[in-house]
Amino acid sequence: AAQPDNVKVRRLYGSALWQSGDDRGAVLILTPLADRGDADSYTLSVIGRAHERMGDRVRAAAYLDRAAAPRRGPSTPLTGGSGAAREIRAQLSAGRSGAAVATAQSLQRANPGAPAFALMTGDAFSAQGNWQGATEAYRRAANLDFREAVALRLIGALRRVGAGEEAGAVLDLYRAQNPQNVAATRLAADRALASRQWSKAAALLEVLRQRLGNRDAVLLSNLGWAKLNLGQSEQAAKLGRAAYALAPHNPAIVASFGWFFAKAGDRGRAIAHLEKAVALAPAEPNYAAKLAELRRQR
Repeated sequence: AAQPDNVKVRRLYGSALWQSGDDRGAVLILTPLADRGDADSYTLSVIGRAHERMGDRVRAAAYLDRAAAPRRGPSTPLTGGSGAAREIRAQLSAGRSGAAVATAQSLQRANPGAPAFALMTGDAFSAQGNWQGATEAYRRAANLDFREAVALRLIGALRRVGAGEEAGAVLDLYRAQNPQNVAATRLAADRALASRQWSKAAALLEVLRQRLGNRDAVLLSNLGWAKLNLGQSEQAAKLGRAAYALAPHNPAIVASFGWFFAKAGDRGRAIAHLEKAVALAPAEPNYAAKLAELRRQR
């Protein structure tokens, strides 16, 4: 009640309602999160299961299909908040991004010490696709209040404008100040995987696994990749199997599991899983390339 826009609290509350059997309450609380473009797989899975238990299989399938998708959309603010925030979000929803920017900038000039208005300005610029403007607005917000919502938006905007090194520096600074933050640890793990720092990635992902448990398929699969590249193929296979059990229709998870079989020498099962990944995501060239590579082997 005190923090309706707090994503973590809303997710926790919705999950608790669902686990206690209050499916309608869970749907009510989680819908604002689940209907965002960047909704996480756990939230989508919970609201999908809640709709399923309520007998609404159509909505359940829609949410569960999104939970299995390998990619997320852009991050957006929740729809609650102050009257000023609601006005700006209403303008954005109506496609009036120019008006939203003007309103946000006017509020920011009138309240130069308020980080919320700098954040709103950045969100309005983001909706326009003006990532340079968004970067500057998020920098101002960060100088006033370097909290998670600001840090993550600034990191994303910096990446959009090609400032990867600065984005990494912002992430390192935020993690140094907030070492237990889950979202920042995820980003750090992703960065370590992308740069092939397998030991660092594995360590970060193990931290997340200890905090979040074994219900995040992407986390388990990524940890499997790190373990595989560290020569721990047996552990990689176990992690891949656990990830596949959670998300058998996620093409990235299916393809990874297949590749783990390939590395373990089980060519038949590897091909079967990569064929399934290609069927699920025929436009993804990496899956087809890995499948062709396996078929060429004798």
